[in-house]
Amino acid sequence: MIIAPSFTKNKQTTEPCLLDDGTDGTEACTSVRQASNFVYLRTELRSGAPLFSERTIHPDAPGTNRIIDWGAAAQAGQQFAVADKKGEWAAIWYSGSRLWFRNPHGANTIPARGATNVEFTGARALKVYGTNYLDAVEYPAGPSPPTRAPLSMHAVPAGQANVATSELAPTDDFFPSSGKVVFGAKKMYTLQYGHKRSLICVDEVTAKGRPSHH
Repeated sequence: MIIAPSFTKNKQTTEPCLLDDGTDGTEACTSVRQASNFVYLRTELRSGAPLFSERTIHPDAPGTNRIIDWGAAAQAGQQFAVADKKGEWAAIWYSGSRLWFRNPHGANTIPARGATNVEFTGARALKVYGTNYLDAVEYPAGPSPPTRAPLSMHAVPAGQANVATSELAPTDDFFPSSGKVVFGAKKMYTLQYGHKRSLICVDEVTAKGRPSHH
């Protein structure tokens, strides 16, 4: 599904804070309710449930509605795999977690027609990457090749799914000195992983593609 709330009807509460904007302000945060292009993501199916905590922002505490805290907000235009639906609530797979948001009668989403959900059926967590470099042995002789290392704080647990935001593509790298692109043997999917676009190696998982649904 695609996150698509009506901007004028979708009112969310945020807390702008002077100490967050670089001005060294010391006044207390204010609470503002206004039209928004996002929906809040909660760890349980209830309005008062804790907001999702993005590991890179505050790994040991719940998420917040401070305007600088983007971790618990799914924004308009982002696509996610459906994890569950119950009444006015929908759940998506987001940054390795199943998270809930209010979606009465589908008001905050639209179908992602033609999108592909990549499902992970392996027994272990799937490594997530930020680059699609070749394997070291595939680089031509010369300077030391860059490393395609997995992101240390992120992974996709077994049994989850994500939306592939582009077609399956080979690993590659560009050489400015020659103006050439070198391709590797492995292939990778680009995924919408929370707020990030991340990559997974196809040969590390058993994946199943199917149309994304509303």
